[in-house]
Amino acid sequence: MKKWSLLLVGVLMLALVGSVSAQGTTFSDEELEAIEFVSEAVDTFLALESYTAEGENVLAQDISIAGTTITQELVQELAGDYAIDEDGMVSAAVTINQTIDQVGAGMNISGGMVMEIVVAEETLYARVSDTTGAMAGMFPDGWVNVNENPNAIAGMSAINTDQYVNLFSSQVGYPVNEDSIDAITELDSVEGEDGQELRVFVVEYNVDYLDESGALDQALGAFDFTQFGLSQEDADALIESFLDGMELKTTMRIGADDGLIYGLDSDMQVEAEFSGAITQGQTMTIAQTVTYAIRFSGFNEPVEIDVPDVN
Repeated sequence: MKKWSLLLVGVLMLALVGSVSAQGTTFSDEELEAIEFVSEAVDTFLALESYTAEGENVLAQDISIAGTTITQELVQELAGDYAIDEDGMVSAAVTINQTIDQVGAGMNISGGMVMEIVVAEETLYARVSDTTGAMAGMFPDGWVNVNENPNAIAGMSAINTDQYVNLFSSQVGYPVNEDSIDAITELDSVEGEDGQELRVFVVEYNVDYLDESGALDQALGAFDFTQFGLSQEDADALIESFLDGMELKTTMRIGADDGLIYGLDSDMQVEAEFSGAITQGQTMTIAQTVTYAIRFSGFNEPVEIDVPDVN
């Protein structure tokens, strides 16, 4: 049962990574103009010194093995400030309001919590509060220095700090060019909060290119999946099964005048199979839907990330 629980946590975290599927495309002149515009917006985003991100991530999945199905739904509402120094080092203060519901295999779980995460001076700090249901009483009080005490909060020992900090905005940094995407479509523009016209693009990436170019390293490196009871071989196989079974379209809202990315939405479907030592050779199937919506603001505005007081 413990191995099952660890594996389920790993699958939930893998769903945060997000990836894409591959095809082959010849682009029209109009699409090439769109690619150039979006690519410049990505470069502008990556050059920012600071920004604020707010959004929601909703995951629903069925995991089946040996005639047993576990149904999970995870909802995360997040808000955070990010600051990037001249060496590219990221500091962040993020609050995640999370609820989870799980039914099946005698592991019925329902509960919620608020997790605060601070990354400062290459150190990860975390605090869990407002726990409800099955989450109540599971976490220590106060702030924890995760680098020094990775096992204090369940699941934190699997986090690679320098990779995790960018996880919720990593899709923005994927390269956009004729090789890296399979399709791009421009939708009707919308009006931004400041009255600016926002051009709207739906982008589908080429996973083979992203994988081979190392563009996915940031997202895939956010977690050490061997911490969930998987051997390195099984961890690699699980990741590969997700990459093979994912389809993702990402919608970007970009300022027509300033070229800044104001919104990122995605709707991901996954059909994957996995078999390894942790499943005792049986085939586990995963059917997953992830919807993700995030809005960016506060571009290059002053941000101060304070190191919390640890108990």
